[in-house]
Amino acid sequence: MEPRIYRAAFVPALLAFVIAMFSLESRPPAVPQALAADVLFDGRVALVGTERLARQEPDRRPGTRGDRLAADRVAAGLRAQHFAVSVDRFTSDDRALVNVVGRRIGESPRQLVVVAGRDADRVPDLAGSAADTASLMEIARTLEGRVTQKTLVLASLDGSTVGSAGARRLTAQLADSGPVEAIVVLSDTGVAHARGTLLIPWSNTTLRSGLRLQRTVGESLRLELLHGGAGRSPGTAAQLGRLAFPLGLGDQAPFVDDGFNALRLSGSGELPPKAQPPADADRLGSIGRATLRTVFAYDAGGRIDESASSFLLIAQKMLPRWSVALLVLTLLLPVIAAAVDSFARARRRREPVLPWLRWLAGGTVPFLVALAVAEFLVLVGQASDAPPVPLPPQVHRLDGSAALSLGLCALFFLATWVFARPRLAGSLPAADSPGAGAALALVLSLVSIAVWVVNPYAALVLLPAFHVSLLVTAAPVAPARLAGLGLIALGLVVPLAIVIAILERLSIGPLAGLWYGFLLVTGHHVGLYTAVVGAVLLACLAGAVRITLARRPPRRQRPEISVRGPRGYAGPGSLGGTESALRR
Repeated sequence: MEPRIYRAAFVPALLAFVIAMFSLESRPPAVPQALAADVLFDGRVALVGTERLARQEPDRRPGTRGDRLAADRVAAGLRAQHFAVSVDRFTSDDRALVNVVGRRIGESPRQLVVVAGRDADRVPDLAGSAADTASLMEIARTLEGRVTQKTLVLASLDGSTVGSAGARRLTAQLADSGPVEAIVVLSDTGVAHARGTLLIPWSNTTLRSGLRLQRTVGESLRLELLHGGAGRSPGTAAQLGRLAFPLGLGDQAPFVDDGFNALRLSGSGELPPKAQPPADADRLGSIGRATLRTVFAYDAGGRIDESASSFLLIAQKMLPRWSVALLVLTLLLPVIAAAVDSFARARRRREPVLPWLRWLAGGTVPFLVALAVAEFLVLVGQASDAPPVPLPPQVHRLDGSAALSLGLCALFFLATWVFARPRLAGSLPAADSPGAGAALALVLSLVSIAVWVVNPYAALVLLPAFHVSLLVTAAPVAPARLAGLGLIALGLVVPLAIVIAILERLSIGPLAGLWYGFLLVTGHHVGLYTAVVGAVLLACLAGAVRITLARRPPRRQRPEISVRGPRGYAGPGSLGGTESALRR
């Protein structure tokens, strides 16, 4: 590669940085609080309803008789509070599910939606779905006879524990009913202690809840819980990790994925509790009143046009997605320009490039074989069939069957890597040849563009790895082996930190994380396009390591003596034998 071309390609990034600075937006304010909910929502009444539902229908697993009877009780309760009720029966994964939706028409067709999951994956799930359903019914009771400006929708959803089936079903129906201003999803409202924040705005894409809704719900929580930590937003680095690898757990994710301004309000935090704690009346009352405060604020706030969007919060300012994408693209230009120049130079010098392209393609094959084996294991029933919406890790735990599935994938990967990959690559020239670095640089540039098109935040996270791999393998002067390997490892620090943060957030170890990744891929949360791009990236990483080990820095040679003198040889005048020397 030509270093001058690489350095010159950074010039557009300066302009993009200036544009990014000017594109920073102020945070929108919270919707002003309206009517206080202290005397309206009673946590003790909600607790009585929670215990009654858990006692009457303890088994509410999706599709069971208890689940259907609970749906009938919710429908009867909403009708008693003068809501127009629709019962939507549908099938998902061979389960007969039921959504119950109560609607009260306001003066405006703009909708405010409160959602609660009704089904449970354990018995009796007192502080979870039983408390959520009871909170929904208590909200309906407090709204009885109250005139509202906007249309209120209360929805009891089924299939929340099997991939948010009810939420996905309701998502497809809400847009036909009128504009939706805000959706608040209740979950685990009876759990007294949370791990992390109570506000979950994340989705399975780079979209997230609107900041105005987040600030409004956060302010409502602060007034009810009397502390501000429950609704605190994560830092910029944590947000970048969330957006680079989007993973939205809960029923808010399908709504946000579809562009709705939705947010989940969870008493336990992002994950459900590991055990079955008793329902807490104080937590039920606080979350119920915070939800009512939000509904009252939006109802009295006039027309509020806000939808799910993609942004980074930096120093209390919003940096929109388009600005991030522009900045990242200009920072990728040096990699692209240097790769194209390196490839052109190698072709002009007739350096072998095609064998190394074939070698990189062969390195991708073992990852694709492991992916095909994983899909086959799901097809034959050996591995769990995960839904397209990610579930909490405890739903499909790492057991003997899961370990066997991972072992089979690893076995096929190693066999393909050791035996098939060399045959696919064929005979290769020396790995320290310029053609090897040119081929790797070209593939890296194409992969960087592919990542940027799908997710510019992921491209930003991988940016150091792209640049370091190019410099180590295609620079005119090769670094020392240990230095080159250290630089490659340094470029992977940010992606590895994000992986560690995800494992910490999900409370799982590395092996359980591999199994969870298996479920995300086979459940097609990680699509085929992303899986193939990831396979090519890993093949490029292996290629960068091999080229770095093969390249050697030039040896230092003794400089050739061009000036004759005392240190060269004893020539005329060197010992003082000339006439000029004798005169001294």
